[in-house]
Amino acid sequence: MQFLATQKINLSIILVSKNEFSQWVLDENPLLYGILTGYECLYDNKFFKRQMTILKNRIKLTKPVYAEYGRMIHLELVI
Repeated sequence: MQFLATQKINLSIILVSKNEFSQWVLDENPLLYGILTGYECLYDNKFFKRQMTILKNRIKLTKPVYAEYGRMIHLELVI
């Protein structure tokens, strides 16, 4: 952790079950929008990648707008 602090690296850990995460994708949970705009998954057994592909396909259809730090982000243009 000290290494992260000295390198000015932010690390956000999200612990969630596969079932809960799958439901977030179906519900288009806004937390996932934030993840799409700049976070990386450090470990994945292909589950996360599959779920994010599903979410990206849903975003192309629903065209949601995500507000972050006063900016409006049209997610279908970011993904």
